[in-house]
Amino acid sequence: MNIHTHLPASRHALSLGCALLLGSMLCAQANAEFEFDDVENVPQGVKYDAKTYPGITCEAQSVAEIGLFQNLGFMMVNANQGRRSVVCPVVRDNTENTDGTWGAFVHISNPPNRSTDCSLYSYDQYNVLIDSDTGSTGALGNQTIFLDVDASVDGGFYGITCELPNQGLVHSYEVREFLDTDNEGGIVIGPWNPPLP
Repeated sequence: MNIHTHLPASRHALSLGCALLLGSMLCAQANAEFEFDDVENVPQGVKYDAKTYPGITCEAQSVAEIGLFQNLGFMMVNANQGRRSVVCPVVRDNTENTDGTWGAFVHISNPPNRSTDCSLYSYDQYNVLIDSDTGSTGALGNQTIFLDVDASVDGGFYGITCELPNQGLVHSYEVREFLDTDNEGGIVIGPWNPPLP
């Protein structure tokens, strides 16, 4: 299981904002209103925009390896003896934020004694890498790898890659973005401004 030890930018902003603006007593009250998931290290209870994709959306990273993968229903499976990589596209809705993603979840399945590695990338519109995060699991069966990038640029894009072992597969993946994803104004979450009492 992939466990992140860093805090997302939004949580840093909450802690700093509390210390500077609200004082320690009010800060504790503001922080108490939001729970943070220990595994994902992301705040719970704040709205986000999410899109889910079937594993079949992923494609072989190399054109020469297209025939080494099979689609089983809506899953992408490495049917080859060796480790092979897939690329999984992401539709970015919030194209103006600079604080990356809310998080991404890649739902995979591992055969015995094998591991799967996945990475989430943030690029600018000219394919210059802005940020990345990598996770891995060697646990048997259905597993979820959590990924998160903390930086992005206006007009940039996200993408996911996974290196699958023989008979390893991608069931599906989900990418969560900070609001506002309609690019028409409204509430933007991040940096986070805690509610005043």
